[in-house]
Amino acid sequence: MNLVSETNEIDIEDIGCPACGSGDGVVVRDDLVDVEDRIQGRYAISRCKECSLVFLSLRPTSEALPRCYLPQYHVQDAARQGMLSRTLYGIRAHVRRRRMLAATRGQLQSLLEVGCGDASFLRHLDEHCPPNVSLVGIDLQAPDIREGRLQVGRGERETLIIENQFDTVVLFNVLEHLRNPGDSLRRINSLMTPAGILFGEVPNWDSVWRKLFPHHWQGLQIPRHMTFFTPTTLRHTLEAAGFEVVRFRGSFDPGDLAVTLCNWITDRLRLATPPRKAWFYLPVVLCTTPAAWLVRLVTGKSGCIEFTAMRRTERDQTT
Repeated sequence: MNLVSETNEIDIEDIGCPACGSGDGVVVRDDLVDVEDRIQGRYAISRCKECSLVFLSLRPTSEALPRCYLPQYHVQDAARQGMLSRTLYGIRAHVRRRRMLAATRGQLQSLLEVGCGDASFLRHLDEHCPPNVSLVGIDLQAPDIREGRLQVGRGERETLIIENQFDTVVLFNVLEHLRNPGDSLRRINSLMTPAGILFGEVPNWDSVWRKLFPHHWQGLQIPRHMTFFTPTTLRHTLEAAGFEVVRFRGSFDPGDLAVTLCNWITDRLRLATPPRKAWFYLPVVLCTTPAAWLVRLVTGKSGCIEFTAMRRTERDQTT
């Protein structure tokens, strides 16, 4: 691991594969910049020759990483409280809850959301789940909430210190942010009851829009995204952490095209306004959603991988 540059207090390191530790990787791109939040620095993505994982090989150090998340990072953005935004996010929360309950077969007693952001999904669950279900969330920038069964606190997602055990853990667009997703998944595994369910989503490196917009694809989120999964590498990562994959599903993500286009427009026009705050952001989301749906239907490629995995018992792991 070598420290290679320092730009505006963002120290950058050159690393090997975070999954298998191999230092033998093929550089996929070495000219990437932050087109969303404009964090200074140039970053590189490599593909491991040993395990095929795609990862950010020139990335911020652990000490510098918190400075890559601005106070107005989009999951904390006050603009999400507008009527249209609340409606759209409410629909997404409803769909996620229904799919999560299907994955757990309705057997939900205790849930942990890692990387809960503004805790909007947990608040949605608080309104719609039976009162006996405990709800816990953790995030680096989470609001501090202690409201009955709903408990949310700030903390490092990669150094979880929680005494409870949960039958369900959800990670929506979290694994890609973690410096070592395998280690983090093993910690999460230790917090789960036997045969507990892990449910979540990650951006899909095989997205059509990533191939068409290699510098502006919203799934890059340089330098905040550390790992870029395909179904194959996601399966390997989950299995190595003690999980058995139950199902992968390509889930529809309208933002995969919409945010990508907004990134491209603001970059080409050199606009000072961040893409997600531009006046055209929501119109682009609404206008491109049918096209994104059609492309997913025709190509079978989705911008997001939804995964359901089950914690293997000790007996399963030794047989």
